[in-house]
Amino acid sequence: AAACSQSNTFYESYQRLDALHARLDSIAASSSGLATIGTFGDSLEGRDQKIIEIGSGDKPIIFFFCGIHAREWLPPAFCTYMAETLVNNGAGHPLLDKVKFLICPVANPDGYEYSHTVNNMWRKSRKPNSGSSCVGTDLNRNYDAHFCETGASSNPCSDTYCGTGPFDNVETLNLKNYVENLMDNGETILMNVDVHAYGSMWMSPYGWTNSLPPTADYSRMNTCGQAAADAIRGVNGLNFAVGSIANVIYTVAGGSNDFFYETHNIIYGYGIEVRENSFQPPTSNIMPSNLEMFEGMRAAVECAYNIEYEGGSTPTPPPTTDSGCADLVPSGLTWSGSGQPAECVDLPNYCADYEVVRERCPETCGLCGATCEDNDPSGLTYTNGQPAPCNEIERYCSTYESVREACPNTCGLCEQYAEKTELLVISIDEIEDEGSDDGAIYGAIAVAGVGFVGA
Repeated sequence: AAACSQSNTFYESYQRLDALHARLDSIAASSSGLATIGTFGDSLEGRDQKIIEIGSGDKPIIFFFCGIHAREWLPPAFCTYMAETLVNNGAGHPLLDKVKFLICPVANPDGYEYSHTVNNMWRKSRKPNSGSSCVGTDLNRNYDAHFCETGASSNPCSDTYCGTGPFDNVETLNLKNYVENLMDNGETILMNVDVHAYGSMWMSPYGWTNSLPPTADYSRMNTCGQAAADAIRGVNGLNFAVGSIANVIYTVAGGSNDFFYETHNIIYGYGIEVRENSFQPPTSNIMPSNLEMFEGMRAAVECAYNIEYEGGSTPTPPPTTDSGCADLVPSGLTWSGSGQPAECVDLPNYCADYEVVRERCPETCGLCGATCEDNDPSGLTYTNGQPAPCNEIERYCSTYESVREACPNTCGLCEQYAEKTELLVISIDEIEDEGSDDGAIYGAIAVAGVGFVGA
């Protein structure tokens, strides 16, 4: 990455919205005409969804947006750093010879500010919900892509509340309208990337189902996702899991990647999770994350451009079994002591003790022919330390992936078992309370994943 004239002490701490926007303005001002400032529009509370457009000419667009989930503070720093590095004080990065960039560092400005001033664990928008004291919508469940079918909640107090209908939040509507207007005016979106935290993953459609897109499309998605992961590993040795959203992390209906793929055929649509195992890791992670994510971005863009414009080929991704029951490769797990990858072939002795190993390594653990039944005991506990058996926690099925995994029969999932395998959320540290304005009581359910790092 090229050096910048502005002090990189900016990236030594998490910045507020005004500081990020001022930095964008400064980047554009020093770009010698390479970059211009724009906006998707205003948020519900009147804040700017500020964007920077970099490059010119009849070139395909690479669209990155960060900060759709308010509490995830590493991604806005990366989106800002990416813009700064691409501009390079007006010299321009070599990628600009092939593509243009559209970058939004904070797509949820109201939530982002709220997370800095009131509740640092705030995730959603700040839209009031009629008939409820709970505020906000999960903006990455608010797109018109199998809206609220799975991995989302119709409960306004849930952190994954999908809203009353697709695009009923102005932040997602503004974003959609801006991109569609570009396409209506003849622009080509080669890649869209929705950047999140955390867990070290580079994921592609589908989110709403464990089934994969058509092979011709998925091979391209997967090839360039793997190119990104390889480039990231080359910077700091960090291993990123690659694959479809539903098969790497969990099912997500109403997500941006599925919407732009299914509605607008943007094949290179990624949802990525940056490094570390918390939403706001120590600030010493900001620059290492910026550097590795920039190289991942560069590799993915070069890969996609090569395939679509330079005649590059794509290998066929490894097939899954007919039942969809297969080990994840890579597993996305790491040894807690060394940080080295822990692949399924190395983990048969851990199947009995770790649900996350059973979920990511079903073949190794001999589960591909297993019957569908609730765990007994469930392995979940209430805040008072008492066991939370499946027959008492059905009301949490729509909100928590961990409950659905531990209690598939109680949650009505057994009829889908042969066709669909959802992955465990290793650690749940909050559960929604319908009477709470902030929408959460902390520590209500915990699922142990000691010794492994996952998402």
